[in-house]
Amino acid sequence: MLVPGGTRQFTATTRDAAGNTLTGRTVSWATTTAAVATVGTSGLVTAVGAGTTQLTATSEGRTANATVTVLDGAAIGAAGGTVTAAAGAAVITVPAGALGQSTTITIKRTTTPPASDRLVAETVYDFGPSGTTFTQPVTIKLQYSAAAVASRDPNRLRLHRYTNSAWTEVPGSTVDITERTVTGQTSSFSTYAILELPAASVATVQLTPDSSDVEYLRTRTLTVATLDEGGSPLEGRPVTWLSSAPTIASVSDVGVVTGLVPGAVTITATSEGKSATARIRVVPGDLTRIVDSLRAAFNLPALGATIVSREHGVLAIGVAGVRRWGTQFQVTQADKWHIGSNTKNLTGFLAGVTVAAGRLGWDDLMVTRYPQLAPLARAELQPITIRDLATMQSGIVGNPTIALSGTLAQQRAAVDQWAVQQPPQAPRGSYFYSNIAYQILGEILGRAWGTSFEPALQNQVWTPLGITNSGFGPTTGAGQTNQPSGHSPSGAGWAICESCDNSWASGSGRVHMSLGDWSTFIREVMRADAGQSTLMPQQTARLLTSAATPSAANRAYGYGWEVITSQAANNRYITHDGSNNRNRSRASVFLDSGVAFLMVTNAGDPVSVNGGAPNLALNALQPRLQSFRQTGQ
Repeated sequence: MLVPGGTRQFTATTRDAAGNTLTGRTVSWATTTAAVATVGTSGLVTAVGAGTTQLTATSEGRTANATVTVLDGAAIGAAGGTVTAAAGAAVITVPAGALGQSTTITIKRTTTPPASDRLVAETVYDFGPSGTTFTQPVTIKLQYSAAAVASRDPNRLRLHRYTNSAWTEVPGSTVDITERTVTGQTSSFSTYAILELPAASVATVQLTPDSSDVEYLRTRTLTVATLDEGGSPLEGRPVTWLSSAPTIASVSDVGVVTGLVPGAVTITATSEGKSATARIRVVPGDLTRIVDSLRAAFNLPALGATIVSREHGVLAIGVAGVRRWGTQFQVTQADKWHIGSNTKNLTGFLAGVTVAAGRLGWDDLMVTRYPQLAPLARAELQPITIRDLATMQSGIVGNPTIALSGTLAQQRAAVDQWAVQQPPQAPRGSYFYSNIAYQILGEILGRAWGTSFEPALQNQVWTPLGITNSGFGPTTGAGQTNQPSGHSPSGAGWAICESCDNSWASGSGRVHMSLGDWSTFIREVMRADAGQSTLMPQQTARLLTSAATPSAANRAYGYGWEVITSQAANNRYITHDGSNNRNRSRASVFLDSGVAFLMVTNAGDPVSVNGGAPNLALNALQPRLQSFRQTGQ
């Protein structure tokens, strides 16, 4: 094996037919391809260029042949040098001192290279002599064609060495895309080639943001990044998404998170076995835009609403407006609102708790449980039961028309004693809406627990449910701006009623609550109806929401609720309005669906209760809330 410029002496031996050596015979020499090698008259072959040629020795008509192969290469000594092959497609540069003695270095393109699907065609070369080592690294540069990398990423081309039956990357090798060359250094010879790096595997997955809030029925898109070991982005890697609680928040295959109900979930993004997580909290939706638009449309001081789920609590909440007309003191979600006669369903619920505890019976007589009334009550009122009071069947007069003075307890006693001396307003057993009946009921319930109505309600209902931001009477004092004040119509606006409320209406209409607390109570009404409450059995809860006393077309009164009897059997609907003439509230509860809509305003219209702006605003608000519950809009 020769390299261009190298020589090799060949000799020819002539023999007779018997195999005896003949001396002194003339021999002529020739090569078939002078561009590869030439031969002198003495048989000295001189390599010219890479390739293969046939060498022929002829004597007296007899010939002998030998194959001469010339490889790209050169003899390199201690001073170093450069060897070029394949018209510059392969180059090795040997620095001075890398070799201790002159060595013939060869470069041969391999036509049957070791297989690899990452191999760049026509870039495999054997560098020889195989096993040659250098005291200093030598530089190998290989060139590739554009066609050979048409389906590859040129930026990922590197020099590789075939050793131990495998291709391994030459550390530190680089690619020059402009020149289409790959260069690297080595300290020993073997087979070298250009290979595309294997596809980098995902080492890290990142999610942005890694924690976030998303509102009910709104979306939040998470951004995922897949990175290699060096932290460089890897594009196009498949990612799978998973929500730890799909009923709370779902996630699409592109990372769009949709809040379905309030709660917390963990969203996980996984690529090639690596994962990242984001903590997502689904928070109640914001009803402010809807509430404020209707507040403005009906020119109210303030308006508020919540959507409540039996299973998940508050789905959405919003308040807008001012605590006092003509001021800048804005209402907040924590503010307390006077709920008026919605106190009655609180009272009815307390009655259910009291009966369930065995402290009272529905058929107990009013005059037995409230003996101070026995000597005063008219004969027609003596048979009144606890059930009659709770279901508006007592016939007791609705509101007092007497002057009241003294302490709160004295005023209530005076109202109760006066009322039972008045003629019945309707026959017992028929419907007549009476606020005084519920005040008497509240008094009896308090006595059943050894106290008065307010502490009984607090201890037996509010405290077990965690209700702490509620109370009785006016929401705030005269001239105060820390809570919403009640208002009545005044010209084109509203007049503030300073510290106004009905002093006597204990179980009938003196409660104020934050929207959060009221939502907690209404949720418990729905939970009890579904058999999920620890405060009373389901049978008792279903009684409280049943149609006890027909009151109007398609309506009946229950135990503190108006029951809409025209609803389908699987869509039971109860509702109640409340007002102390300076505030207004409404609770609309769909028991089978397990959803309720609560609405409040700090404005009342005693002149036109059903046709005034507060009532009309609530009428317009409820369908907007129902739509929001379905669409989030």
